[in-house]
Amino acid sequence: ASIHLPATMAEIDFELTEFTSEPQLTIEKIVADSTEVFEFLASQQVAEIDIDAADIKRFISSIEYQDRDENAKKYRLLRNFHVVVRDMKQWNAIVSGLLQKTYLGNFSVRFGRDDLPQIQHDLVLRAAADAKQNAQRLAQGFSVRLGNASAISQAPIKSIASLIGLD
Repeated sequence: ASIHLPATMAEIDFELTEFTSEPQLTIEKIVADSTEVFEFLASQQVAEIDIDAADIKRFISSIEYQDRDENAKKYRLLRNFHVVVRDMKQWNAIVSGLLQKTYLGNFSVRFGRDDLPQIQHDLVLRAAADAKQNAQRLAQGFSVRLGNASAISQAPIKSIASLIGLD
């Protein structure tokens, strides 16, 4: 059984990045960027509980470790965000607004449904009904009577012989 439905929710992951030669300026910029993102998401009616912002962390590349010149050193700060969009009518405005931010990167999206457990339950029932109909057709084709199921599994069976103990 299968079903095709539109998404009712989406998840967005992205990171904010600031990179300057002054540590205090870098901190101030990433805090300002974070505030701007929080305010933008609030203006798009994204609930605070649907916004997960990680702690700010410092990133130093292996090349930066090798550089001994203090004047050449840069300070890179990162902050990861995870946002759940529950109103898909807001999707275009949220994504286009976020993508305009120059300090935002590593953008990824996952679409889903908020009623997924119910959908999976319904699909299992439909798949079971489909399997019963297929079994009845096979039994009729071989002129045999269909008996009760002796085993049920959602996982594929690799070897019938091992399943019934013949190997």
